[in-house]
Amino acid sequence: RYVVAESVSATFVTASERAFLAAGTNFPDSLAGAVLAGMSGAPLYLVPPGCATAGTITDALDRLRVTTVTILGGPAAVSADAEQLR
Repeated sequence: RYVVAESVSATFVTASERAFLAAGTNFPDSLAGAVLAGMSGAPLYLVPPGCATAGTITDALDRLRVTTVTILGGPAAVSADAEQLR
């Protein structure tokens, strides 16, 4: 699921000032986030509960020139360590 989300974003989003992060294990946040991201033309990256896979996501954020990352679900769903990605 994590690789698929990144692949979808890489295929359909070529530039975006905004990106969204949601826990890959909490479908309500990612389901609602997918709608918001789609309406914004922004990517949605799924992250493990502990922390984001920094290398993959950071590379994608740099490639897209993202300046704003919105974490969906709060610290109970996505580790506060994910805030360090940007």
